[in-house]
Amino acid sequence: MLIDTEDTAMLNLNRATLIGHVGRDPEIRHTQAGDPVAHFSLATTETWRRGETRESHTEWHRVTAFGPLAELVAARVRRGAALYVEGRIRHREYTDRDGNARTAHEIHLAGPRAQLNILAGGAEAAGEAAGETSGTGDTGQGDGTGETTGGEGAGQETGA
Repeated sequence: MLIDTEDTAMLNLNRATLIGHVGRDPEIRHTQAGDPVAHFSLATTETWRRGETRESHTEWHRVTAFGPLAELVAARVRRGAALYVEGRIRHREYTDRDGNARTAHEIHLAGPRAQLNILAGGAEAAGEAAGETSGTGDTGQGDGTGETTGGEGAGQETGA
């Protein structure tokens, strides 16, 4: 199949899909308009064998969730949780406190195509492990149903 070069402008895709573990409890902030924004790090690890030795490499990804997904993150996501995330790759430049130019690479979870699925180890699982109960009845653990939400209009659950 040949693609007309005039039509290639419509052949763009900015999509990142990751399955990994949350590195620390999410940081929740609010915009000036009061909308929630959640930041967290997600580790993805690849493992391989080299002869008799098993080796691995971990990549850390900064993930930023907005709106309803940020509310879900605030209420349910904790350090160690296994997540499936799907969003856009964003690069931004900024100056740090010492005046150095920096570049940040982030996965943005916003809009109708963004997805977040808690595969295991959500807030309820952490509470149960500590002897607490959440009262929601939904464990968020990997029972095949997981907590899934898309971007706009989904994940209307509000924080605890």
